[in-house]
Amino acid sequence: MARKAKAPIESPFKLKAWRQERGLTLDQVGEALGMTGQNYGKIERGGVELRETYLEPLADLYGIPKSALMQIPGHGIADTTETVPVVGYVSAGAELALYDQGQGPFDYVSPPRDSKPSTVAASVKGVSLGPLLDEALIFYDDVRSPVTADLHGKMCVVGLEDGRVVVKQLMPGDSGRFHLLSNSSEPPLLNETVAWAAKVTDIRPR
Repeated sequence: MARKAKAPIESPFKLKAWRQERGLTLDQVGEALGMTGQNYGKIERGGVELRETYLEPLADLYGIPKSALMQIPGHGIADTTETVPVVGYVSAGAELALYDQGQGPFDYVSPPRDSKPSTVAASVKGVSLGPLLDEALIFYDDVRSPVTADLHGKMCVVGLEDGRVVVKQLMPGDSGRFHLLSNSSEPPLLNETVAWAAKVTDIRPR
């Protein structure tokens, strides 16, 4: 008796197959969408919904119709104003520990006013950002861009050359470097090489 051919399985992980077929890494796809590879990995696994804003650029990148993305089981289109993922926490030294791929987000919170599809949150543990901000939430847009003049003097999420991510007030230093000032009694970081920075758009005490 002839064996019956197995019907193709409509998998929620089709996003991963499409990416691997094209030889792309999570970081490459994340960069094309203006997010980290870690965050795109969460979308790929179905832990975070695929927002409508990302449909067109992702379809263009993979060379598939936009409608194909909308039909993936388990990948609904998230309302960009409904919730924001908590992607990490700020601890001693105002250092932001981002959840590793596969760990988070552990929570979703209501978004700040004027949030974007790239808006994310981080929780503050302790007094690293000042005693009044213990247990607060900070919000920023997870778009890793070089420092621009409008960020000078602002509290920012800052990616350093050595891979650390800190939350500090960013001030121009010497020779294209930056001074990073703290809201607490911690000493400033002087003349640091900054890879990227994103302005803290909102702070919400808990």
